[in-house]
Amino acid sequence: MFVRIQDSFLLNVMTTLYKEDNIMEIKILGTGCLNCKKLESNAKEAIKELNVEAKITKVEDIKDIMKYGVMRTPAIVINEKVKMFGKVASVDEIKKYINDEK
Repeated sequence: MFVRIQDSFLLNVMTTLYKEDNIMEIKILGTGCLNCKKLESNAKEAIKELNVEAKITKVEDIKDIMKYGVMRTPAIVINEKVKMFGKVASVDEIKKYINDEK
């Protein structure tokens, strides 16, 4: 008999592994529009200014975006927590989100 592990369990395990390695995981949710690209750029700048180690991943599949409960993009997720959606966060806003997750 096979047991199916739920996606949320896997996400929690992955998040734990990233935290153990002290690597922050930042996800940019959006379909690749100009605003999504600007949010990604702002996130990269925030990481650079704070000098933190982080992995940025783009999530463009609508089904994957909806798993986060996000109905408007772009959105930013840090360590599996939705921090903002529906607008482009500034570099300073993203720096605050990153510091909240340290």
